[in-house]
Amino acid sequence: MIELIRHMANGECGETKFNNQATRVAVLFADEHIKLWDIAKDALKAILRADAYPTTEQKLNMFQAAAGTVLFFSDQTVVDKYAAKITAFGNKSPHWAGQAAAIQEYLTWTGLEAEGLGANLQHYNPLIDVNISETWGIPATWKLDAQLVFGGKAGEARDKTFQPFQERVKVFGA
Repeated sequence: MIELIRHMANGECGETKFNNQATRVAVLFADEHIKLWDIAKDALKAILRADAYPTTEQKLNMFQAAAGTVLFFSDQTVVDKYAAKITAFGNKSPHWAGQAAAIQEYLTWTGLEAEGLGANLQHYNPLIDVNISETWGIPATWKLDAQLVFGGKAGEARDKTFQPFQERVKVFGA
């Protein structure tokens, strides 16, 4: 598992714009994984109405019961360096860093799925950012993008309704 994540995080599955490699990853297992979801519970309990929190807590308990979580970050030092260095395109560096992070998240997710694990992507940032940095010594320049929870599959994904393909995709010249 760690080898799979190392392979994905090293960018061996794709190249980023100007090969900036701004994506950073932290992988949490066991007590560290549980600690993350306790941090999320505390953050959400502090901002939700008392009657709304139990539903949220149930969802967070499901994440906490998983095998682990991959935290995805963008190193803002790298993003800023390329924003200053590559000026011909305007300030697209943050946008490209977001795309690179999304690619790494997707590749890691599909890699975990290929190994027979279930996964789901969460976004409790910025509510948990400071506590994550303090708890695991994450540099302040790493901006949290997403949390990928993974483990055994508890069931099939629920059915979702999608807009018609023709409303979401335009094809020219075919």
